[in-house]
Parts: sequence; structure tokens; C-alpha cells
Amino acid sequence: MRDEDRQTIRQLPLFSKMEEHHFEQLMRAAYAQRIPQHVDLIREGEPADFLYLVMEGRVELFSASHGRETSMAIVSPVSTFILAATIKDAPFLMSARTAT
Repeated sequence: MRDEDRQTIRQLPLFSKMEEHHFEQLMRAAYAQRIPQHVDLIREGEPADFLYLVMEGRVELFSASHGRETSMAIVSPVSTFILAATIKDAPFLMSARTAT
């Protein structure tokens, strides 16, 4: 991961007050990945396995039921999404896919 990305992540409210050694420990397991447009990242009902941060582009959060989809939100940089499921080790309540 680029140093400038680590610094940007460090400034997010979620991480800004975290002790440095905890942040460094967390970042050791982190990696950056470029994902093409229209790729499903997570599916509603599946267990949370990662904390996702949008560094570039946009991510669409959506829900599907009975053959129909509804957009719930568009996530822009720099931010996390589906944080509660990750922290609570709970299933995702929405799906997400790359928009741009």
C-alpha cells in the first residue's frame, strides 16, 4: 500500500485516535486492490470478512429482493462501508459493487 494511502486512512475518524502501534498492526494485514467497474464486492446475507475502504472511484450499495434491485447509497472516497457488519462479525445487510 502506498504511504500516501496509509496517511489518508490514518486521518479517517475511525483510525485517527487509534494508538500508533495498533494502527500499524492493522495495516500489516491491509492491502490495496484496483477492481474494475461493475464487480460485486459483497453480497447481502454473507458474513463480513473484510473492512472495505474506498480510496478511488465509487461503490454502489444495493439490495435485491424478488428479482428487483434498489440502490441504497453511493460511497465516495475516502470512506469505509458496511462497517457495522464488520465490527459485529455479522452478515452484510446490503450488497456492494464497484460503480466507477
